[in-house]
Amino acid sequence: MKRIFIALILFGAIAGVILSALHTESTAPTPLALLKERYAAPEKPSANHSLFTQLQKTFARPQEVTAACILCHNGRHHEVMRSTHWRWERLEYVEGKGIRAIGKKNILNNFCIGISTNEQSCNKCHIGYGYADQSFNFNDSLNIDCLSCHDTSGTYLKATGGAGMPDSTVDLTFVAKNVGRPGRTNCGTCHFYGGGGNNVKHGDLEKALFDPTRDIDVHMASEDVNMQCVDCHTAKQHQMLGKLYSVSSMNRGRVECESCHGRLPHSDDLNNKHTLKVACQTCHIPIYAKVNPTKLYWDYSTAGKTEDGQFCDVKDSLGFDTYLTIKGSFIWGRELKPEYYWFNGRAAHYLIGDTVDASKPVKMNQLFGAYDDPDAKITPVKVHRGKQIYDTKFNYLIQPKTVSTVPGDGGYWKELNWNRAAEEGMKAINLPYSGNYGFIETEMFWPINHMVSPKDETVKCEECHTRKESRLAALTDFYLPGRDSNSWIERIGTWAILLTLAGVLSHGFLRYLTRDRRAPVEIVKKEYIYAGFERFWHWMQAGLILFLALTGFEIHGAIKFFGFEQAVSYHNVAAYCFLVLTAFSIFWDFTTGEWRQYLPTKQKLKAEIGYYLIGIFRHAPHPTRKTSLSKLNPLQRLVYLGLIVLVIPLMVTSGLLYMFYRYPQRYEVISLNIQGLSTVALLHTIGAFFLVAFFVAHLYLITTGHTLTSNLKAMITGFEDMPEEKSSSEETVAPTDSPPIK
Repeated sequence: MKRIFIALILFGAIAGVILSALHTESTAPTPLALLKERYAAPEKPSANHSLFTQLQKTFARPQEVTAACILCHNGRHHEVMRSTHWRWERLEYVEGKGIRAIGKKNILNNFCIGISTNEQSCNKCHIGYGYADQSFNFNDSLNIDCLSCHDTSGTYLKATGGAGMPDSTVDLTFVAKNVGRPGRTNCGTCHFYGGGGNNVKHGDLEKALFDPTRDIDVHMASEDVNMQCVDCHTAKQHQMLGKLYSVSSMNRGRVECESCHGRLPHSDDLNNKHTLKVACQTCHIPIYAKVNPTKLYWDYSTAGKTEDGQFCDVKDSLGFDTYLTIKGSFIWGRELKPEYYWFNGRAAHYLIGDTVDASKPVKMNQLFGAYDDPDAKITPVKVHRGKQIYDTKFNYLIQPKTVSTVPGDGGYWKELNWNRAAEEGMKAINLPYSGNYGFIETEMFWPINHMVSPKDETVKCEECHTRKESRLAALTDFYLPGRDSNSWIERIGTWAILLTLAGVLSHGFLRYLTRDRRAPVEIVKKEYIYAGFERFWHWMQAGLILFLALTGFEIHGAIKFFGFEQAVSYHNVAAYCFLVLTAFSIFWDFTTGEWRQYLPTKQKLKAEIGYYLIGIFRHAPHPTRKTSLSKLNPLQRLVYLGLIVLVIPLMVTSGLLYMFYRYPQRYEVISLNIQGLSTVALLHTIGAFFLVAFFVAHLYLITTGHTLTSNLKAMITGFEDMPEEKSSSEETVAPTDSPPIK
């Protein structure tokens, strides 16, 4: 027996040395280090435009600059005119509506509502000159504004209300000589100010990104990598990667973090598993609107109020509008936690003329996705909610005319007359207006992609895996460890433990009341019952089960001790140790024949039950004598057999499924894609409650030996105190593999 025990120890030691030798630290640069090196040096311009002869002239009109650009960059204007930046629409498949041409031309939002009849103001951000109404010629290449994207002087700007024309103060010749690769200033001039002001729309795109610090965005930080928008939003033939979900519906041409960081960006497997169903942004953008607030609610129904005939402008303590006569009421927010939705990259849109249900908010752009969708991931989203005008008879949203260019044209911002604004706006888009209007709640969804935080500021595990105020509390179509539980199992399990505790305390109290006050008269001999490995296995198993229970119930969300992340790590290590210990114990049981100890028997079963119910209080002798060949009484055999055949296999199987569970995914073995962890977690929790209840009973039953501590001592020393009548020989009895006791 000792040889087997020594062999097992040597085997474990050798295996540990081999595994340690195989594990070596890599000295190769990490993928992140390579990426930083790649973007460390700014891209140098390939040409000095100030030396070009075509630009050595005074440009009177911006179209002349475009003509000069085309002379060298021939063919590029055709690429631009095929782009969505130019056309403001593209063909998309919209679910339930077929293939449609959609874009800023014909999609409504719940900010400034839409560009129709308002082109003079809205189209300041079009990459063209003179897009003042629907008659704009999209096939005239001379109206392409090359400077809006390629100016590097920092002096170019568009005129307010100028339909995309340059401001009168712009020196076109100077700007034309200072052009190059687009920078954040070029992109941000429009994208940071969408919706009528800084950070109004997106929440993660604002003027602070012109020159951000690392805590605002690790990619664009000026003192760090200093990436430009076009480093991610790359272009081929002026078709740029990255599409705004407010005006696009198909999952194509997107920018993904994985394009640079890969599908398995983390050094540990657990975090990499998360990337199957959790978008990178979910953890790495814990808050948005970090510097300046973003608009969260816009209520047009309150617009039109004046004071003494004057338009009102009410601001909050930070100087942001909370009410404007021409636009209504606003709610702003700063340093906000996103809302979270399943998103598979596809979206639906409210299209002009779609009917609405006035009893619920209208989704201006619905993000598709669900837990069992292989393409869907949990994604952080800003939801902008509003209240905007609709036709109460025809039940569709109204495109009002807001901008006024001439007196009496119906522009609401001048006349404050919703009927006139609705009439003129709907006339422009060729839809009838009934003359009856109301205001309806709307929602618009903006996935958060920018303002990536440093590593040490990412979302902590406990922020999601918690029962109270989980970030993912609204996503209820899947089981989340630490957040979710079954109330019935919790109650039954807790009561099982409490009743077990109450039972052993009551039983112990009765034993105390009926204790035998007489001095012991029997002579005790010692018999060697438990071998060394058996004791080692027992104590290791007890410790591991206790530790697994402690960390497991923390993962389950019932207690807090180590913290969720550490609890998972510790639990997994302990689980592997338990599996190794179990493998060794099975090997030991079968090589020594100890497995026979667990075979059930009916012999003396009734006597055992009677002993614990009555006999123990009358100080009756134990009906079963323990020996090295029969260590367990009939009741113990039944209980341990149940543990070995039912509970332990249940815990091991459900535990392995828990550890190696795979989310629904494409191009894999479908049968392994379990649709939910809830059943696995439920079975694992039931087993855990049973083991804790067993542990409570087991600790108490230790005290029911010949003395209160005799069973405990036996499992420490291997020797059991055995009551025996007086005899002439008082020597101890021991198996041949143990030394005699002197």
